[in-house]
Amino acid sequence: MKGVNKFNRSQFYENWKRASASAGDCVFISYSRLDKDYARTVGAMIRDLGIDIYFDENDDVLQLADEQNNHEKVVACIEDGIARSTTLLGIITENTKQSWWVPYEIGSANGHSKPHAHLITKEVSYLPSYIKASTILTSVDSLDEWLLKYARSKLGSTGILMERMNRVLSGHYKSASIDPVPMHRSITELSFY
Repeated sequence: MKGVNKFNRSQFYENWKRASASAGDCVFISYSRLDKDYARTVGAMIRDLGIDIYFDENDDVLQLADEQNNHEKVVACIEDGIARSTTLLGIITENTKQSWWVPYEIGSANGHSKPHAHLITKEVSYLPSYIKASTILTSVDSLDEWLLKYARSKLGSTGILMERMNRVLSGHYKSASIDPVPMHRSITELSFY
């Protein structure tokens, strides 16, 4: 079964049906708005593995609060999304330096004792230490490995093996849809401060 965006109100009934099966497992996608298309692709890959996500553009309450310039409600929605998620996946690109929200979300996930991983694109080579203190994904292979490990831990080996077989048979294995995004080949290419 495909994962859902738990905060998409139009999927409320499906979310309700899945609530007991998923036991609240959910990946919070943290990204710069300038990387929205890339973040959507990564979110879809996660959902394809049967893992639920929090993706802000589908949180209707957050979108309404943003339109109304209700800053307190925007912050409350983000905090709620992080609190209800089991892990955070940060998408770290050159655009992240222009986002105040990504560091805030990473800090909030730390405050909630949520594990997190960060997908680092090639143009980024100098990162703060708080990124180093998490799982760093520097290649499509490392992203796939992290996703499979996460899915296996949440769904069990039988479910993930079936999903992996389906992806291989349909030709969509190895996160092929994000290949155009240049990624590091190794963590040794990164510097931290």
